[in-house]
Amino acid sequence: MHRPRHSGLDRRTFLAGLGSAAVATAIGVQTSAASPSTRYHMPTVLRGQESGNLPTPRNQTIVVEETLNNIWDSFNPFIANGENGGYGLVQTCREALFYANFLTGEVRPWLATGYTYNADFSECTLKLNPAATWSDGKPYTADDIVFSQTLLLENATLNGSADAQADLVSVKAADAHTVVFALKKPSARFHYRFIAGISVDNLRVVPKHIWDGKDAGTFAFNPPVYTGPFTLQEASSSKLYYLWKKNPTYWNKAELDPKAEYVLYRQASSVDAAVQEFLAGNLDVAHQGAGFDYLNQLVVENQSDKTTRFNFPDPCPRGIYFNKDSASGLFASPDGRWAMSHLLDRETIGKTIWQPESHAATYPWADYESWSKWATPAIVDKYDFSYDVDKAGALLDGIGAKKDGDSRSLNGKPLQLTMITPVATNGLEYQIGDTFVRSIQDAGIQITLKSLPGSAFGDAFLTGDYDLTCHWLCGMQFDPNQLYAGFHSRNYFPVGKRANRGGDAGGARFKAADYDAVVDKLDVANPEDPATRPTFDQGLDLYLKYLPAMPIIQTIYPMMFNTQVWKGWPTPENPYTIPASWWSHFMFALCALEPAGN
Repeated sequence: MHRPRHSGLDRRTFLAGLGSAAVATAIGVQTSAASPSTRYHMPTVLRGQESGNLPTPRNQTIVVEETLNNIWDSFNPFIANGENGGYGLVQTCREALFYANFLTGEVRPWLATGYTYNADFSECTLKLNPAATWSDGKPYTADDIVFSQTLLLENATLNGSADAQADLVSVKAADAHTVVFALKKPSARFHYRFIAGISVDNLRVVPKHIWDGKDAGTFAFNPPVYTGPFTLQEASSSKLYYLWKKNPTYWNKAELDPKAEYVLYRQASSVDAAVQEFLAGNLDVAHQGAGFDYLNQLVVENQSDKTTRFNFPDPCPRGIYFNKDSASGLFASPDGRWAMSHLLDRETIGKTIWQPESHAATYPWADYESWSKWATPAIVDKYDFSYDVDKAGALLDGIGAKKDGDSRSLNGKPLQLTMITPVATNGLEYQIGDTFVRSIQDAGIQITLKSLPGSAFGDAFLTGDYDLTCHWLCGMQFDPNQLYAGFHSRNYFPVGKRANRGGDAGGARFKAADYDAVVDKLDVANPEDPATRPTFDQGLDLYLKYLPAMPIIQTIYPMMFNTQVWKGWPTPENPYTIPASWWSHFMFALCALEPAGN
């Protein structure tokens, strides 16, 4: 299984960066002053808070940069564009009931102490931590959870209402620290929503004493009152930051007592400026999502010994979704989809496109050691993931997609496909797609690759206005049926109608009766019961047989931390929390740091 590591970069990939003046400087090559931000993975973005001009003392402040933000005056979790959790809200202020660390397999109770089910899994009882309080000192109780869930049960337009209304008969407080959820149908997975798995949890709880009587559809909830170790001091649309201040009355100081007085999440600068800020000690976290890509991290590491690295294996492999109802007819059968797999050079993509170097994915989830219990090599070994143009050609011939000269046709029409990706043309997923487009030409298929950032991708993907995608394959968190169930035919919508169930899987428009039958069994199975394992294996076998979405490579996000001002960052040797600064779990890193004394 893959363990976090400091991945190397082969010379060919490293030298591909010679267009960047900064990278060239790192390896002793003189070039013109081309900006790294024009060569790598993020457009230049200027911020208002420049060059170490911080609003608080540097030796009391942890500084993180994130992507673009346009929400500065609202913290309402129930409405569209009501909050931005990535600017410190979920990392400093709003806590979860439980936190799952996929790197270690640990689930850490926090605002709750445990949960139980009745005999037939029709009722789930949640026990809260009686010590927990809101940041204004009021107790955090069962009434807050009942109030928040009732909002969703009574207001179908609020975020989260669909799940609550689909799953719950009622929510009641048995006492101040006990909540009883009565379920519409038995489920051994209801507690998953209590746990911060990928990035955040799925249960939004707000303080009843503040929200009661407010219009949940318009209330800004500014400043936010949650239970975390920091509270909001300032959210500035002109300076482009959220500033969080240590809460002196935090309820859980015995376990989490941050040494920093402030945490500053600010809008990402250009990568050129970010490199200089990092070297000057004015930036603590560098990551690819905020534009500070791997090669520019290497630039910093070449010039400074005050860094530590954690190449974080993300839960979602990069993947390709197929539109089963594509007008081309190519993906109506598994053979058409498996032909695409044989035209995908996973090893080359992992070694020469992804930075840092990654490796091929065969399971449709990350190869965490804590997830290895769901891996069944005997099943995966039945399927051939090799890059083989001849095997692809034989499968295409078998479904009637015959080659005539340099091109293939199916049902009397040339195979001319559209692949969409949600990233810009300099994004790695786009580059993966471009490599695939060029390799598939050898099989006689033409693909037009479209970059559709933002809502444009969702519009095309969810309405079926595409043939295949290149993005990420998410779903698995606590058991594989979280992924499999998305492809159940209950989530099917015909092309032209927007898929609004099943997440990304709904966009694949997949349906198969035998697949549905196994998912139906898994829906009511207890994942903790060893007797259900054969059914989970059936699910994996059918998923790979049909291949509605195809894993490409495991995803590794390079995280680099500055040790000039703060020390104690998570490392591959000590992954005490998820190292991603946009995950809610990063709270444990922010609160574990100590002054470096520099």
